[in-house]
Amino acid sequence: ISFNESGALVAAVDGGNKLQVFFYPGVVWVDPDLLGESSVEQDTPHLASKQPKILSFADNLVTIREHSGSNLTSSFSRYPPLLHDLIKARKWEDAIRLCRFVDQRFLWAILAGKALDRCHLDSAEIGLASLQSVAKLNYILYIKDLPNEKARVAELALFKRDIKSAEAVLLQCNPPMLYRAIKINLRMHRWDRARQIAKAKPELARMVELYYKQWTSQEILSGKEAKELKSIKAKFSDKPQDSDDEDAGDGEEED
Repeated sequence: ISFNESGALVAAVDGGNKLQVFFYPGVVWVDPDLLGESSVEQDTPHLASKQPKILSFADNLVTIREHSGSNLTSSFSRYPPLLHDLIKARKWEDAIRLCRFVDQRFLWAILAGKALDRCHLDSAEIGLASLQSVAKLNYILYIKDLPNEKARVAELALFKRDIKSAEAVLLQCNPPMLYRAIKINLRMHRWDRARQIAKAKPELARMVELYYKQWTSQEILSGKEAKELKSIKAKFSDKPQDSDDEDAGDGEEED
């Protein structure tokens, strides 16, 4: 394994059979699914059993030394470092134009991952759409539609699988966004934590128990219970739903 001189890329040889270059290894902390998408592989069967070692990784060139002492130089696309530079300079439009010009999946994956990490939702939308990642694209569109910046930050943290940060953002608001913090935990089936947050408001505590009953029994709530749940949601959410809304789309709590 060797880091590029820029520090943004990583190259690795797999027992000499493959050379793999990760153009955005840090994406594993944003969306692990994009790690493979933002990398390329080259078959190197001629290096098998030759105990290869990466000597250098500069610009778009990887130099590998065989056990015999001879060197092999392999090249890859020069566009990923350029894309990293454009994004670092916050030139998002230029970054998108570069991706459209080259039109390679690994570039779209880098763009999507970097945009998600930097909360640039418009660019994230374009990147995910180009990757045809429909479920994630729909979730980003949902986040973009949220009327509250703190709610958007929290949902992005949840997208990154960082539920503690998502919850902290909501609870540190003034006033705390209890409803949304509770719903995040309900979506993750963290019932005890949802109950703990809801203790401050009896109605929210009742909402948690209604959701828990519905989830454990796998039965539809009675008419009276459904009406009660709808009433609670109408009070604490600006987008109450008529049906169970365990996932995205409730709106934000204001009380």
